[in-house]
Amino acid sequence: MLGKLNLSITAAFLLVAAIFPAWGQTYSKIDFPGASSTFPTGINNGGDIVGTYNDKRGVCHGFLLSGGVFTSFDDPSGTSTRAMGINDSGQIVGSYFDPISHRTYGFLLTNGAYTTLQYPNASFTQPLGINNSGTIVGYFIPGTQYRGFTFSNGIFTPIQPGGSVESILGGINSAGEFSGLSYRGNSFEEGFVSSPGNFHWIVYPNAIFTFATGINDANQVVGYFEALNLGPDQGFSVVDGKYSIIAFPGAYQTMAFGINNASQIVGYYQEGFDAASHGFLGSP
Repeated sequence: MLGKLNLSITAAFLLVAAIFPAWGQTYSKIDFPGASSTFPTGINNGGDIVGTYNDKRGVCHGFLLSGGVFTSFDDPSGTSTRAMGINDSGQIVGSYFDPISHRTYGFLLTNGAYTTLQYPNASFTQPLGINNSGTIVGYFIPGTQYRGFTFSNGIFTPIQPGGSVESILGGINSAGEFSGLSYRGNSFEEGFVSSPGNFHWIVYPNAIFTFATGINDANQVVGYFEALNLGPDQGFSVVDGKYSIIAFPGAYQTMAFGINNASQIVGYYQEGFDAASHGFLGSP
C-alpha cells in the first residue's frame, strides 16, 4: 500500500443541516477567443485565472486571463498543454503529453521557464494546484490506479487517505491543507480535506461521487458531485458547514474547480448534453 504518512480519519467533515442555493454569486462567462471549448480551473487572490482551451482542431492549450487579457501558452516539450493551478506569485502548474514516450508529464511554469515534473516511474503525472509556498498537489498513475501526491522542496510524497484504494489531490491553501477525491473500494467516491494529522470526508448529500477540487484559506471548499439518479454533474461549495449548489444560470451541467480568498469561483459549464464547454467566474 502506498502512503508514508500515518494520518487518521475523523468523522464526516462539515455535516450539514440544509442545502442552499449558491450564496449570492453573480456569474460571468469566460471564453478564450476563437476556442471551441474553454475550461478555467484555477484562480489566485489577485483574480488571475488559468485553464485550458481547445482550438478548432480540438488541440489543448493553456491560457492565462489576467487584467482582462488572455494569453495562450504551450509547454515546448510536448503537446496538449493543460494549465490547472496558479498561486499569487504567478507560478502555474499543469501537464503536457509527450508524443515520443507517450507519457503525460507535469510542469511548473515560473517567470516564463518550464520545469518538467514526473512522479518517479509513473506513466502519468498531473499537477492540479499550487500554493504560495510552492507546494504542488495532484495525482499520478503508477500502474492502473490513481494516487494523490504532494511535491515540495523537490520531494514527491504519495497521499492516501486511510482505507483509500485510489485518490486525487485537487487543491491546496496557504496553510498546506488540501482537498481531493478518495475511492475506498465501495460504490462511492468521496471528497475530503486535510487538516494537520487528519483527513475529513466531504460527501454531498445523496451523491455517489463527490470531488472537492479547491480550498481557500478560510477552508471554503468547492467541487462537483453526481447524484444517485445519475443526472449531470453539478458544482457545489461548502461554507460555514452548509452545502450550496453552484450552477451557471440555465446550464445543463456545471463543474466548479477553484476558489480564492475573496470567494471567487472558477469552473466551466455546458448548456446541453455533449455541448461545448464554457468557462465561468462566480463572484460574491
